[in-house]
Amino acid sequence: MFSVKLIYKVLFIVALSAAVLGIRFYNSMTFLKSYKSPDGKFELVMKRNDFRFFTLTMPGDGSSFYIEIVLKDAEGRVIGSTSNHNNCAVFNDSIEVYWDIKNNEVWYGRGKTINLKTGKVSC
Repeated sequence: MFSVKLIYKVLFIVALSAAVLGIRFYNSMTFLKSYKSPDGKFELVMKRNDFRFFTLTMPGDGSSFYIEIVLKDAEGRVIGSTSNHNNCAVFNDSIEVYWDIKNNEVWYGRGKTINLKTGKVSC
């Protein structure tokens, strides 16, 4: 028959696999779009930060929702993020990306920037 240790090992592997798949599913549902810089050194990632399976909206709201902007370098390291800057939040339908490499900034909306070197978010 089966030993208790074998059953625990199988249950652990199943639980671990379910957690990994859950995280992958959540990340794939929150990812919206990414923009590469013209020089290929940076990437701007747009994520939906309030993902829910079912959302209640008022008539006429459409699919407007706040998104999180994440600036990464070529190796995938996070340089800056809007997650802790509520006053710099932007709606999904008002994204305007402009890479100002000369001044070390990327614009993700009107008056909203992230510094390419320091990661400082300004608005």
